[in-house]
Amino acid sequence: GVPGSLGEENVSNLLAGLNIATPDRDSLLFSHAQTIAVMQTQARRGDDNLKKAEDHIRELRLENSNMRANYQQELFQLRAAIESYNNNTSSRLNRLEEVESRRDQVVKQHVPAPQHNHIAFSGAVAETHKFIGMMRNIFARSPDSFPNDKHKFFIFLLILNPLLESGSYTWWEDVLKRNARIQGLNPADASGLDPFKIDELLSCSNFFKYIKQRFISKTWLQDTWKKIESLRQRNTNISDFNIIFSDLAEILELNGINACKLYDVAIDHRIVRLGAYRGNYSDLVDLEYKMERAVELANDSAGMAIVEANSQTKHIHPLELNIVWSTLFRKIRKTSFHPAFRWILIPL
Repeated sequence: GVPGSLGEENVSNLLAGLNIATPDRDSLLFSHAQTIAVMQTQARRGDDNLKKAEDHIRELRLENSNMRANYQQELFQLRAAIESYNNNTSSRLNRLEEVESRRDQVVKQHVPAPQHNHIAFSGAVAETHKFIGMMRNIFARSPDSFPNDKHKFFIFLLILNPLLESGSYTWWEDVLKRNARIQGLNPADASGLDPFKIDELLSCSNFFKYIKQRFISKTWLQDTWKKIESLRQRNTNISDFNIIFSDLAEILELNGINACKLYDVAIDHRIVRLGAYRGNYSDLVDLEYKMERAVELANDSAGMAIVEANSQTKHIHPLELNIVWSTLFRKIRKTSFHPAFRWILIPL
């Protein structure tokens, strides 16, 4: 060896003394080769995964492109459907407006008033209310024939034409003359074509009001008052009695609490007393509702029988009282039990 240098043996001895072993070169190379092989395998797998991922991404991109095209087509179809619906709706609304416009035009056209040759008014007191009722019925059934109150007055004039000598036509002539006079027109030339200015001709309701004042005498009204105040139901059926009473009340223009008070006096007192216990009668202030309730009470046979029995007990001898009650009990047993049965112990 070279003096002053370390040879291989010295190095080996030195390393051996330091307890450092040198691995075998072949085994080290084999280990490295295995590691390299594993890494190459992993690299190939990574390449395969990347290739698969690229294929999958390509498929997703194609699918996304197809979906976008489909969505655009569907949106286009939806937009076309909405526009078509809007166009149809607009077309229908336009047709409805045209129909409404044509209907308004038809309504604006004057429809001739129907002929009513059976109606006549001479001015007699007895026919005044009947005449007014018929006229109101005509106006209600043929509204297109009377666009305003003046047309309604003309039908009245047509009815009076056949009765030129009647008191009603004389009154009508006087009305037209006063209407012309208040406007400074010649009364001799007065006609229904003149503008209407006086109170009688301002409205149809005023017109009927003045007809009543003119053709219904005060004596006749007083007689009607006496008739309704003395009217009693007695043996008359309640429904028939209601018709008679309502006719008189309509003539006198009665309603509300005053009409209801007169009605309570006129009908069978058993109905009034039964209504006081049944309820929903005594406090009624509408005549029509009160009449309907009275019919219901009158048809309550069990309740009416109890009221009758209670009214008779005030005049029956105590020894006869048991006979009355036993008869009443037998009547009630034959019919279904009625809630009014509890009133037997209540004095009426």
